[in-house]
Amino acid sequence: MPYYRLQNGSYLTIVSKGRLLKFGDYVMFFENNTFDFQRPIDFSSNHRILLGCQSALCIDSRIDAMLRKKESNNAYIIYGAFVFLWNLQYSVPRNWMLLSKELSLNYRNLDAAFLDSRSNSYYFFKVRAFEQILENQILIFEQIRKENQVYCNKSDVGTPIATLFHRSGFDSRTRIDAAVYYDRFVYIFKGNK
Repeated sequence: MPYYRLQNGSYLTIVSKGRLLKFGDYVMFFENNTFDFQRPIDFSSNHRILLGCQSALCIDSRIDAMLRKKESNNAYIIYGAFVFLWNLQYSVPRNWMLLSKELSLNYRNLDAAFLDSRSNSYYFFKVRAFEQILENQILIFEQIRKENQVYCNKSDVGTPIATLFHRSGFDSRTRIDAAVYYDRFVYIFKGNK
């Protein structure tokens, strides 16, 4: 579930549950090292709802990642090979660009992303498949192993998640669902944990 931190300290998230998709402003409060989700009941103009979004974004009712744009209060919504720039003053993300052009990232279908506001750096999580071809005189066997990598800014060289978060117990197969940078810490979400 992707998150986006507003400058006032609240968080915005887009939640998908089963076949029913709910877009809306969920306010997330951080207290005692836990996040508390609250959905406002008041749907007045004070609470924007992401309705009427472009079909390219909403066609299969999910997004890959959501993060704040550097030096801006706008958000990036990342979906496949595309990134949508969402000006939070409007209820619909209107401008879409290719991910490779806007963020200079050569990967698509990211697992998670966040902006480290201290270093002003983007971090992207992606499962990457490595292919090894073993040659026998007659047959060529292809083995694919998957490893979760973390990429910083425009780098094409990833760091294995097990190396970067070595105290977490993550291994090369750990797949990340969301990441949030808050108060000098990175919070990693996997499933409901």
